[in-house]
Amino acid sequence: MRRCKIATLDIAIFQTADIAASSAKLDYLLSQAKAKRCEIAVLGEYVLSPFFKELESTPIKEIREIHIAQQENLKKLAQIYNIYIVAPLITVQKNKIYKSIFLFTPNRSLCYDQRIFMDYPHWNEARFFAAPRASSTPFFFTLKGFKIGVIAGFELHFDALWQSMIDRGIDAAIAVTANTFESFARWQTLVKSRSFTAGSYLLRANRVGECSADDQSWLFYGNSLICNPMGEIENALDEREGIVLAEIDKKAIKEAKESFRFNKIWRRQTQEKMS
Repeated sequence: MRRCKIATLDIAIFQTADIAASSAKLDYLLSQAKAKRCEIAVLGEYVLSPFFKELESTPIKEIREIHIAQQENLKKLAQIYNIYIVAPLITVQKNKIYKSIFLFTPNRSLCYDQRIFMDYPHWNEARFFAAPRASSTPFFFTLKGFKIGVIAGFELHFDALWQSMIDRGIDAAIAVTANTFESFARWQTLVKSRSFTAGSYLLRANRVGECSADDQSWLFYGNSLICNPMGEIENALDEREGIVLAEIDKKAIKEAKESFRFNKIWRRQTQEKMS
């Protein structure tokens, strides 16, 4: 009798400090992910480039050099390990600085420029980074029949952007972050709420380590995690470097979407009111 195989997708989240100058470390992490049969590897925000508070005083020429070197290295590594890599990078084009997220595959690369930025007095990304080069929603890609969405961590707060991902029928979303200060509990609550209402997995890749800038210490607390479609955290890391593995299960996604049907109810009832 033929056994029916449950459709799953394996993803590795790398929780590290700054590895901008260490391609050997990235090579090692990818080899570990491949040994675990992972098809996707994810890096946190401000890991492959200087931290934002350092970028503010970094010459644009140096930012461009870092971007070019990292992009070429990631293209090669995706081919060597036959793996998809989700990697936030700071890019430079025509003397404008963009905050981007790349997807490197063995055959091609995609780039999404972050659309919405913090403009707080102590952290004004909106003033520093250029507007996106194309007006688009956070991108998604398909692998083994799974629709995977990619979003900048801060953008996860905005209903319209998250709804655009739900409307595309995502099975899992990847959020890249560099969270610090006392935001641990708030981020866990946000991630659990978003995954539950979407009926999708939500994977958060946060960085660790410490950075000193503006006479202040910025301590990144990690807590990279996997949240399932029922809004439950299945696995998480503490504040140390490491790899957290996620198995995305098609059956779990289907059961969650069919149990609560939030998006179907919304579409049907809003359409009825308009007709």
